[in-house]
Amino acid sequence: MNIIIRIFCMLAFVFLTADANLFDNYYNNAKMNCFIKHLKDEKIIDEKFEKFPSQTNFSRADCDSFVNDVEKFYYSRVRNGSTFDFESPEIQSHLEEQGECIEQSLRMKNYGDYILKSLIFDALKPLSIDLAIERNATLIKLQEMLSSAISSCTFSTLYDAYVEIRRHNYCARKYVVDNDIMGLKTFNLTLNPFHIDTSQINCHEIIQSMVDDLQENEDDTTIGEVDAIQLLSHEWAVIFLTEINVSNKQREIERKKYEQDTKTLYG
Repeated sequence: MNIIIRIFCMLAFVFLTADANLFDNYYNNAKMNCFIKHLKDEKIIDEKFEKFPSQTNFSRADCDSFVNDVEKFYYSRVRNGSTFDFESPEIQSHLEEQGECIEQSLRMKNYGDYILKSLIFDALKPLSIDLAIERNATLIKLQEMLSSAISSCTFSTLYDAYVEIRRHNYCARKYVVDNDIMGLKTFNLTLNPFHIDTSQINCHEIIQSMVDDLQENEDDTTIGEVDAIQLLSHEWAVIFLTEINVSNKQREIERKKYEQDTKTLYG
């Protein structure tokens, strides 16, 4: 499951620096004490945790509203994908599609409360050794929560996508062999190198879907179905030729055929 492993390797931690326009007026001692009171009620910080010195005390209702607004902001970052910073746009896009699921999973684990705890530590800097250790433990817990939520929400869909890619690969191989594109039937191309179950695969539908995608994406050129499958099959064959033990001269001959066919199709 290389794609799953890659996700965990590319996980980036949530940025705790908030929008200055939203929070400039929030980070004062009285409002930090709202965080502390809430987290004491939730048993997330010790009852002995000292409050910030402040001459202002908010009502319970005001505190609850403030805590809700701050947590809502950070949950929205998860939902819209702002929390993720990935090398691969494809993976990032996929996770954005799962944003609602990831958010709900994090809410069940009180992720927002631990965000508040980390914000308290940020306001306390510089920290004592003990508080610095607790802050680091909180950040690790947040990262583990995020990793777990992403795993639970994306594993099945990513696995399905992973399997689908191999089904497409099998059908492309079968097509170029059945039609002896670039001599691949003669060259004995391996049809199923990934050993997937092919009994339920409808290659006709899969090939047709790839043809349809090509025709839809050709913005500048109108391409017929026959030409589309010819172009696709030659592209597949060029790729698969790299697996075959044939001379460079033979590969070059086949590539030139492909280039000529492409020029014919696109004029």
